[in-house]
Amino acid sequence: MKSMPEEATRFAQIVFTASLLFTPSAWAMNNDVRVPNAAELNLLPPYCPHTQIISTYYGRQQAPTKYDAHVKPYVDLYGADFWHLHHYCFGLVAVSRAYRQTDVSARRGQLMRSVSEFDYVIRAVTPGSNILPEVHMQKGISLIRMQRGAEGAAELKKSIQLNPHFVRPYIELSDYYVDSKRKDLALQVLEDGLSVSPETSSLQRRYAELGGTKTFVRAPAPSGEVVTTEEPRSTSEAIQPQHAEPAAEAPPRPAEQIGTPTNPYCRFCP
Repeated sequence: MKSMPEEATRFAQIVFTASLLFTPSAWAMNNDVRVPNAAELNLLPPYCPHTQIISTYYGRQQAPTKYDAHVKPYVDLYGADFWHLHHYCFGLVAVSRAYRQTDVSARRGQLMRSVSEFDYVIRAVTPGSNILPEVHMQKGISLIRMQRGAEGAAELKKSIQLNPHFVRPYIELSDYYVDSKRKDLALQVLEDGLSVSPETSSLQRRYAELGGTKTFVRAPAPSGEVVTTEEPRSTSEAIQPQHAEPAAEAPPRPAEQIGTPTNPYCRFCP
């Protein structure tokens, strides 16, 4: 039979271990509602499992001071800005959850959360970061869904200004103007988009449906410039279930360039 001092020591060890497991920071990490579940994770850009907080939650902690080979392609692309992108992933998760809500108040709450996360990224990353056109676009879409159309349109215009070759903001902005009964503005946006991406069928189709009559031809690209004509994916398509490797085993995918020339890992881009 153990002596009283031994039992007291054992009890103290148990209490100490429990205190480590249930500190406020540990509790917050394991109960962070912003973190995507496994199904949601499969719908996000491929770098999301490797970002801070999300990687820790799934047992592969990555940080600026120590990260593995899976993360290097993304750090090479985004630089130090990569270490802020968990907030962008949180924003996309909130958007996905908003589309699944039937309650108007709950939907608005998720959209508000997405805007907050996107704002964090806009403030945190370096000016001119190649993630910014995408973030401004997603913020604009959320604002429009919240009936804050003027603010949302301004964000979409900012996205276009930052990257004129990014097709989807033209589509979202023109659709907003159509829904707002401003056909003339929708036509102008589509003409702006077609002037830089004349081969994009989604722009061509919308332009024809609105009665546009101008013809657009791609100007010769400067030597060495890469131009993408891949069709953009809509948000509704982007949040459909997809098959993917488990987050902890996901390999780097530098060759799977599915976005824009400056941001080839954007699953939500053209």
